[in-house]
Amino acid sequence: MLAAAIVAGCGADASAPAATPDPVVDAGSLELLGDGALLARAGEALEVQARVTPADGRIVRFALLDDAGDSSLARAEAATDGQGLAKTRLRAASRAATFRVRASSGGATAERPVAVTGTGVAAIVVTPDYAGKRDLGGWKATASTAGRCSDTSSPVRADGPLSADASMKIAGVPVGARIVIAVRAGHAVGGCTELDDLSIGETRALAIPVLDAPLSVAPLRASVNVVAADGPSAQLVAAWRARFEEALLGGETAPARALLDAVALALPSPMAPGFLAAQKAGGWDALVQAAHPDAPAKLTAWLDAGAARMREGLSLDAELTTLGDGAATLAPLSASGAQLDPSSAPPRPASWAALPGDVARLSSDLSLPATRLLAAAIESASGAKGATTLAELLGCADASKQLATVAQLGCDEACFAAACASATEAMWQRARRSDELSGKLTKLTITTTLDAVADAEARLLKGAGAGTITATSSGVEWTSDATSTLVAKP
Repeated sequence: MLAAAIVAGCGADASAPAATPDPVVDAGSLELLGDGALLARAGEALEVQARVTPADGRIVRFALLDDAGDSSLARAEAATDGQGLAKTRLRAASRAATFRVRASSGGATAERPVAVTGTGVAAIVVTPDYAGKRDLGGWKATASTAGRCSDTSSPVRADGPLSADASMKIAGVPVGARIVIAVRAGHAVGGCTELDDLSIGETRALAIPVLDAPLSVAPLRASVNVVAADGPSAQLVAAWRARFEEALLGGETAPARALLDAVALALPSPMAPGFLAAQKAGGWDALVQAAHPDAPAKLTAWLDAGAARMREGLSLDAELTTLGDGAATLAPLSASGAQLDPSSAPPRPASWAALPGDVARLSSDLSLPATRLLAAAIESASGAKGATTLAELLGCADASKQLATVAQLGCDEACFAAACASATEAMWQRARRSDELSGKLTKLTITTTLDAVADAEARLLKGAGAGTITATSSGVEWTSDATSTLVAKP
């Protein structure tokens, strides 16, 4: 509350220069002379001096702030003298009070606390009693004769005119009035208490319980990581594997036929029709299959190894963006080592809530292409690129030699080798992107409750907690407990 009690001309100092218009807009520097709080007895008149630099004949305006009671100023304006000094007289209130006197000139201001004592002064040494977990900086303690701690429901009260020094000692506290002592760290951690039994000359040690204001609901961007306690069920992974293999072989059951169909599409377009006709007439499928009779078994083992790796666990990395009023979006970035993007896993609405006790709750339904996850698991299990391994398993090198011998299409061994490499790459990418191309996406439901770490402004810095993760695909559902972490971004 701003209460400016200004009385101009009452008890003016006749020796002071008369006020004249201030010809200079830039006030340079401005200070109120004196150290610490200005102490006055009830009804006492004291001189208040302000110094302006440079000393070039400027106007200084004075005002009283906060609850100054019946305190008054002899003049509200004064011109600086040759030393840059401007003066007024302060008549202290008739009762104990704490407030501030302000001087201003141009765009510069200066303030000094004032303590009006009824019978004398005391000191208070404040200790914040904080049991919270927020990441705090320094503490600030102040005292005031105005208001009550109950004036606000927040644990953080507005600062009083008298401030504590570095040792948390508030000096010059008036005796004989109710004193409101407030302590805070930032603007969302604080406490308040009242005293009315101070003695003259006493130094009172005071511990003030300090509480956290609720977590801020301001917009937030954060990295979120969710890790399932168990890997997906065998039934769920089997469904993903079946879709992957079907896409890999283009609906064929024989790997040799699938490879040659893909080679035809990889050849220069004028050659493709002749290749397909000669393939069927010449029985090239059998030729390629005979050269690598163990290819189907190796392919099955390769896919099974990836499926087994996928069953070892499921994790998700995402970016949370809160929008206020409980609304948010969660954008998947990667899942179980598979990189995702908006085209394969678009951002989805999320529910975001800040709860008492620095607890946050997050939930969202996401859509993920499981075949991308399986592709990453296959590469992880084999330690090699998917298309490269596929070309080895299906015998691209031998097939290229044989095709160069039997085909009369103007494509030599190097030509067929290039086509086979392109073919296996196309087969791999077709399988990897199968779910997003077909729209058979897996629904992933994330729910988690996080113990948050916030700063003194109640801004969330990080959090860790637990919840569940549920995957649903082709009518198969699997749920696991999960742990979660969250880290706010700048």
